[in-house]
Amino acid sequence: MSVRAFPRARAVLPAAVATALAMTLAGCGEEKKNDPPAKAEAAANGFAGKSPDQILADSVAALRGATSFRVAGIMVDEKETIEIDMVTDGTDAQGKLTLPIEGTTVSMEVIKVGERAYFRGRDLWKKAGGAALADRVGDRWVAGSREMRQNFTSFFTPAGWADILKPDNTTITREADSKIGDRPVVTLKDDSSGILFIAATGKPYPLRLAGGDKKGGGEMNFTYDVPVKVSPPPNPLDLTKNPTGV
Repeated sequence: MSVRAFPRARAVLPAAVATALAMTLAGCGEEKKNDPPAKAEAAANGFAGKSPDQILADSVAALRGATSFRVAGIMVDEKETIEIDMVTDGTDAQGKLTLPIEGTTVSMEVIKVGERAYFRGRDLWKKAGGAALADRVGDRWVAGSREMRQNFTSFFTPAGWADILKPDNTTITREADSKIGDRPVVTLKDDSSGILFIAATGKPYPLRLAGGDKKGGGEMNFTYDVPVKVSPPPNPLDLTKNPTGV
């Protein structure tokens, strides 16, 4: 569950740009981000007698059912960095992403409204079609293809983030209960020293993912029941119909 235990996060990095480009791009609570968890005894929240794996499953299920949330932070894996600041209600989403794509760090803004997704960022279009395309598109929004939207879907929905938080091939242990701010939390640790802080009262939402080892680490914070007011950008380009961006 550390950043290194995010195989699904790494798997979504390959992203298809609009087919007209004829190429593929490969590739938190209300608490303050830097507040260190304070030692404390967490309230039960139905976790008594449950194994760490069961507690994690409860938390992943709670995230999957969240009506809206914001996720913000940084993940580092083998010197590749992913930065995210995203709000979503499962249908609509908006935020900023910085991702490694074919050895290049690419920053972009994204908007998802229903079944449509839109992207903006010179880095993205420079990677897709070179400086000429980036100059032509500039700072305009581009309507993403269905394939491109699907490749970013894990960032757009509670279900996608629930899948990301499910670690593969790692041993989960329960550490000492603690607090984030005034909120009691249960802490789970994986075998690469990643720690997931789970709300010990109310719904067992994941609140923070932190820690890691020499190969990867970072911190992601989750804030729930946030307003998500997203509108399509005006006059987005459609590169499937206008590959030059002119």
